[in-house]
Amino acid sequence: FSEDSKHLNKNCNTSPKSNVEVETFLPSPYHIALLKEAKNKYRSVRMRNFDINYIDIAGINDVLFKGNSSLVEADLQHSDLIAGVYEGGGKVWECTNDLLQYLESCYELSYFQGKSVLDLGCGCGLAGIYAAKCGAKVFFQDYNKDVINDITIINVLLNAPQKSASTFKFRSGSWDDAHSLFGDEKFDLILTAETIYSTRYYPSLIKIFKDTLRAHGTVLLAAKSYYFGVGGSLRAFEDNLDCNNIKYKSVWSTRHGLHGLEREILEIKNQY
Repeated sequence: FSEDSKHLNKNCNTSPKSNVEVETFLPSPYHIALLKEAKNKYRSVRMRNFDINYIDIAGINDVLFKGNSSLVEADLQHSDLIAGVYEGGGKVWECTNDLLQYLESCYELSYFQGKSVLDLGCGCGLAGIYAAKCGAKVFFQDYNKDVINDITIINVLLNAPQKSASTFKFRSGSWDDAHSLFGDEKFDLILTAETIYSTRYYPSLIKIFKDTLRAHGTVLLAAKSYYFGVGGSLRAFEDNLDCNNIKYKSVWSTRHGLHGLEREILEIKNQY
């Protein structure tokens, strides 16, 4: 383990869309108007030291999504996945909550001070917001521009209006164009949840880990054991990690999920 392990509590053991859009944190009049509406509609995740407030596609569709938007299409189709258009970022998935609870239970708040964190496939951005509230600089990435613009940025503003703009970066686009997404960015911690549902993303996902994780950095990946209908699974992803000689271990799991479907968190380190 790296030196960062001293901050852990002792009781814890190919995409078809290639264009990359860059979002800035400075809130536009559009974001300010959305934020005003969101303040009456947000939900909260209660953590030990603070709450994380958020909006999602279910609660704000009538307010936020006027005109052409992939979020409107997804909501009208009652779909969590529209290939090449929408990848489910408008809702908070079960494994995101697992990841939040793991961070709170197993990482001291001091760990995040001064750290650079990537919330990969961020969706509503809750994991990254947790890290930011604990003192990290956070880079939010999602496949879908509308998710970043209409949900992630609003959630950051709901939780950290006093933070400097330099604390956050937002980008959308395909993982296949990773250099355009991240450039020379390096991260101490990569947080990602429910991102291994399709095996076609595995090579790009693993390349991002290799290219952007600092020496002694850590990836925490939360996922279900199997994704019915789309083919991804933890075991298949672990096979891909093995083929790339990447070290990992399971740090949390449950066999009491929906219909007995196991959920798990993998810890992937640059060096063991």
